[in-house]
Amino acid sequence: MRHNLVLIVNIVFLVGFTLSLTDTEEWFDAGNRYLKNGDYEKAIECFDRALELSPENDDIWYNKGVAHKRQGEIDIALECYEKALELNPSHIYAWDAKSIILLDKKDYEGANECCDRVLELDKSNAEVWARKGMVLYYLERYDASLECCERAIAINDWTRDAWFYKGNVLFNKKMYRQAIDCYDHVIEIDPAFISGWYNKGVALKAIGEYEKAHECFEMADRLKCSEKFSW
Repeated sequence: MRHNLVLIVNIVFLVGFTLSLTDTEEWFDAGNRYLKNGDYEKAIECFDRALELSPENDDIWYNKGVAHKRQGEIDIALECYEKALELNPSHIYAWDAKSIILLDKKDYEGANECCDRVLELDKSNAEVWARKGMVLYYLERYDASLECCERAIAINDWTRDAWFYKGNVLFNKKMYRQAIDCYDHVIEIDPAFISGWYNKGVALKAIGEYEKAHECFEMADRLKCSEKFSW
């Protein structure tokens, strides 16, 4: 009974708190609190109320997009990011978030354009250089991909995806030993990255190191099984 009373008091407090908000900043702050706590539906409600008061606020549109993306509502999130960019073409976080969605949708040209817009605003972003390298790899622009991966590594040599896609480019160029060196960096950074072990195995097999390749494939299989049963 006591627990029920506490629950009722908390609900009344939250409802009263929500109803008492009167300006954009309060709704925005409340939405951010719900977003941080993982209550995405409540966050979206607050952001919608904030947008009723300030429909031209790019940051609210961006944060609303974040909440929708975390709920798995990808297309709505994309619309929110695009609205934020319509209002503020220099919103670096919206370009970054849009690039990730377009990459997941396999719209590589669109993702590449978004990465370029981020890098126009911040050339020191290693993650985005690596993402651009990934996108260019999928577009089969291998030399440009390699250049982007190397830019990322020069900024931060612990950027896993930069090493991984550099390795993939080198493998495609039949530079197998250099590719193996890249995959070793990947595994050092993230020992649980299945694709790093697998691709290292493929590269080792290509140079006739069958026993070492088998060890890498076994490690990839063990990690895959561990991932499968970690639920």
